Amino acid sequence: MFSFWVERIRLHRSIYFIRDKKAKNLCIFSPYKKIIPYINAENDIPAKVIQLAENYSYGGADELFLYNYSRDEKSREEFLSLARQVSREIDIPFMIGCYTARLEDVKKALYTGASAAVIKTAILKDFKLFRE
Repeated sequence: MFSFWVERIRLHRSIYFIRDKKAKNLCIFSPYKKIIPYINAENDIPAKVIQLAENYSYGGADELFLYNYSRDEKSREEFLSLARQVSREIDIPFMIGCYTARLEDVKKALYTGASAAVIKTAILKDFKLFRE
């Protein structure tokens, strides 16, 4: 397809880092553009979040990103139950971003039906989570 591809590192299903030895640079190539809207679910009404997710799903979004990076346990559990409701209502894959302090938090996020869990490294206390 492209003759200048020498090395290609897969980062995501549709995003690659491509290294061209002649030009000695890195560029990002996506075979097609994906529409990934995001919804900040912090301090938001659950019915509104579900309605937004449905609108994005019916509107032609390829994937959805839901996030709530609050640290308190009650807010996290409410967000995970909201993500379960969203997974029942929409038929597109969605990623979930939430505060993770241990591996069990990532498992809880994935058990909601999400296709991926996004970990925000800026608020992560211990980087041992990546080794697990």
